[in-house]
Amino acid sequence: MAKKSSKKVLNEKDFYNFVFKQFKPSVYESNELKDARFKENTYYSYICRTRCFLVYKEIIGRLSAGSKVIDLGFYPGTLIRELKVLLQENITCYGAGLKVDKDFKSFIQPYVKECIEIELDPFYEKSNSNIQIPYDDEFFDAVIATEILEHLISPLEMIGEAARILKRGGLFVITTPNVSHIGAVIKLFMGRSNYERLDRSPMYLQDDNWRGHIRYYDKKELKTLFYRAGLELLSHKYYRELGWTHAKWSLIKKITVGIVDKIAPIFREGHFAVFQKKKKLILSK
Repeated sequence: MAKKSSKKVLNEKDFYNFVFKQFKPSVYESNELKDARFKENTYYSYICRTRCFLVYKEIIGRLSAGSKVIDLGFYPGTLIRELKVLLQENITCYGAGLKVDKDFKSFIQPYVKECIEIELDPFYEKSNSNIQIPYDDEFFDAVIATEILEHLISPLEMIGEAARILKRGGLFVITTPNVSHIGAVIKLFMGRSNYERLDRSPMYLQDDNWRGHIRYYDKKELKTLFYRAGLELLSHKYYRELGWTHAKWSLIKKITVGIVDKIAPIFREGHFAVFQKKKKLILSK
């Protein structure tokens, strides 16, 4: 960080030790993961530990102490809690998204300055109005949206609003599934859809807060989406979420995925990307 923190900067191994040995999963994290694909006693914080480390590394490496950060689609609050526990006074956290009821607000209050419930996809609004995140222009030093983009039928409004409330030179940090990940490729070879099951799609869950995956993106598409909102790609990597080691996979599948990860990163499951808001306006002619 530009202004040095007194806190120790954790490497990847230390961060995972923190997740398993020090971080206390909440009732929201234990109830959040109701997925038969994973072993019993697997908390949500275990599943998302790789993406959380990557975000932590960017926040502590690129932002100055005291920076204001908002996490979009932040329920069940895992990332915000981890950042606040580790960085304490060096970060001011905000949250916005669904499932932010009275009880959850009370639980998350020690970790955030403010959190709001908001629909981030105008498709699900019953009116024709666009979404509006209730913060002033250029208010935040960083916006975070992990595993959100793929759930949005109309992501442009969310990206545009996030760009509006982001300071010039500020960071927009995302993770989202990779369209060419090995699981999707294998499904296509088998004649199956590489998208979410139909019974987990908006067609079947119109009145449910759960939103299935609508679309997967490639790297070029992500650059295009964010560039139109004045955001330039600062860094990108294909990453594998180590949380999948808790899945009920066969030994053959584990070995196959491990080999593919090492020899062909483009087949890894996810994108981790950091965009930066342009410091100067480029006026169109």
